[in-house]
Amino acid sequence: MARKLTRAAVPASWHVSEVARVRGAVLTPGRVVRITRERGTFAFLRHVVNVDSGAEWIDVRETSTGALRAFRVDRVRTVTRKTVAAAPVGGRSSVRVAVSA
Repeated sequence: MARKLTRAAVPASWHVSEVARVRGAVLTPGRVVRITRERGTFAFLRHVVNVDSGAEWIDVRETSTGALRAFRVDRVRTVTRKTVAAAPVGGRSSVRVAVSA
């Protein structure tokens, strides 16, 4: 029998938003960003702030492999005008995403 995929509960001290302003650009889910000291591009998923510690980061998905990653907001190097189709979090890593300008 296949395991059922469930989302992990978000701690109460985290403020999660699907919209963020970084380097003067508004990020919405699927918006493509480039990160300093990282190769490739990443699709924005959500912006998270830990209210207790003040830590702030963005959750992204690698556009080439589909892997989930998280980076501090200050590491965003470039925000492109491109957006990618949002794939489900439990999606397969071999799925290619379509890029639109």
